[in-house]
Amino acid sequence: MFNSIMDKIKSGGDRLRQGLNIVLAVSQVVVTIVGYMVRSNDTFTSSDAGTSPIVPADYTFSVWSLIYAGALAYAIYQALPQQRGDALLRRVGFYTASAYLATTIWLIAAQTGLAWFTIVCMFWILISLLGAFIQIIRWHTPFTQAQRWLVILPISIYAAWATIASIANPASILHQSGITSLGGLPATTWTIIMLLVGTGIAAFVTIKSRGNAGYALTFCWALIGIVVANITRSPNRPIAILAAILAVGMIALLSWARTNLRRLSITGSFNA
Repeated sequence: MFNSIMDKIKSGGDRLRQGLNIVLAVSQVVVTIVGYMVRSNDTFTSSDAGTSPIVPADYTFSVWSLIYAGALAYAIYQALPQQRGDALLRRVGFYTASAYLATTIWLIAAQTGLAWFTIVCMFWILISLLGAFIQIIRWHTPFTQAQRWLVILPISIYAAWATIASIANPASILHQSGITSLGGLPATTWTIIMLLVGTGIAAFVTIKSRGNAGYALTFCWALIGIVVANITRSPNRPIAILAAILAVGMIALLSWARTNLRRLSITGSFNA
């Protein structure tokens, strides 16, 4: 009888997880569309939101289309009846639902002018996605092709973008508020520090994930956008050069990790 009760509790939790992911994955898309229709405030969805050197060029924000498509594909996949009791989805499902909820609130805050609150939401997104990412890294059973493409890849891409956005978002807000230096250090120096810290985090995640291409290449996409922004939007040679070096370094690290670290993996199946 005890086992029967536990099974019912797990089943109820699975249905809740599935429902939340479907509703919240759709809600972030709906809020985005409504925001563009109203055009009340596009803050933090393009580099028009500020001219901080660490905000990538406009075209890089097209990654949101990929993020949303991946979120919807993941939400549909995890909602299938046969996936209800999937152990991997049980581990990551509430983390992804949390990330989609945070994204929805972040969009509403940005569109209604609650600039400083978006910082809280952005770190909420990052923590949620890294939580899901950690569960994937700790998984020791070979992944199916469906899991690679419909679970791991969408989470990886979004986690990488959230990594750079958690740095760019506060920097953009500070710039808009007229704060161009902190602790007596100029904007360029702070941008260099933030770039090094952000890339350090990305490098660590790439190594721990044994060369996850979705994560590393998305982060490189953002770095290249920073290079372009600091050449065409507001020329800043030191930032452009550093971002370019870091992008090349991340690609080299990804190649090394996929060639060497996967041999140390029990399954060798994490790479997407």
